Amino acid sequence: MSAIASFYLLPSVKSQQLVAAAQAQTAALTKKKWGIFKPKLPLNPDPFWSFLSSQARELAEFPYSGYLLLDVDLMIKEALAGDDTEKLASRLAKITGSSFVTYSSETAKSAIRLLEDADLSEPRIQTFLEGEGRGEEYPEFVGPLRDAVSCLKAWLQEVTGDTVGILNIG
Repeated sequence: MSAIASFYLLPSVKSQQLVAAAQAQTAALTKKKWGIFKPKLPLNPDPFWSFLSSQARELAEFPYSGYLLLDVDLMIKEALAGDDTEKLASRLAKITGSSFVTYSSETAKSAIRLLEDADLSEPRIQTFLEGEGRGEEYPEFVGPLRDAVSCLKAWLQEVTGDTVGILNIG
């Protein structure tokens, strides 16, 4: 089983419109025709993803399973903590049932520092995997993990004062 990870830059002023689009998606998914028939899937157009694709900029595609980013978070505490002061990530997650992390420019800079300071040496990665009961994944895991950290850093470097970075793993 796999998960897709995507990172978007959205103008901060459009955050509430994104929430409204997510609510419209949920309403469309739960509305029954004549009270008994479920909606035909996939939604076309899907209000949430249509809004995101037209109003946000999706950054470089993540070449691995999104679950690899969860390993990054386990190894580098707080790397995926993000900034939910506006409750954007938690509202999107609650409405859509997917996982979101949002970053302001300040939290993006903080996460970049954490990622740059992290010990990603082979012995540290091997110790991590053994601690997770996944020692057999070493050494094949080293390259993808380091790539994931590089990709996340590149994404975070794009977050500016007038944008919010949105990481979706789902």
